[in-house]
Amino acid sequence: MAALEADRQTLEVDNAAIDQQEAALWILIQTLRQYAFLAARLDELVSARLAELAATDPDAARALQVEALHAIRRRRRDLLLQLAVATQGYAALRLVEQDNLEVIWAIRAATTTTVSALRTALLAARATAGDDERDDATDAFMGELRETVGQMQSALDEADRRRRATLEEARRGSRR
Repeated sequence: MAALEADRQTLEVDNAAIDQQEAALWILIQTLRQYAFLAARLDELVSARLAELAATDPDAARALQVEALHAIRRRRRDLLLQLAVATQGYAALRLVEQDNLEVIWAIRAATTTTVSALRTALLAARATAGDDERDDATDAFMGELRETVGQMQSALDEADRRRRATLEEARRGSRR
């Protein structure tokens, strides 16, 4: 039970760190959106100015298009790419956080259910057995308890392995 509690606490610490990363990423996403909007607005304004300038000074219009408009569009494309990557990273963090919450809930449910069932079984074993039989029943019960806890630990290890695989996949996806 102590190992389960330690695992649950580790997941809660992980989720607290994920919350901080999500908050920072959300601020970055908002900033990137603002910059992308600004770049789009600059594109519109420079394009409108180019149309006006092309009629009176085609050389100046061409220079403005090559130097300014191309740079604005390239930067806007870069901002939109960064925004897409940041949004995918945010979604991945949310997925990992949700998986952690499900495992935390499962640990809590398993712990309380198991402890209640074990207490009931122990009381029943003691009530129905004589002194020698009581010791034998207690030994058998403790063996079953160890086996049950081992199975729970294996199931939780598998859930943790899947959570880590999801996290690694999310990290690889956000690097792309």
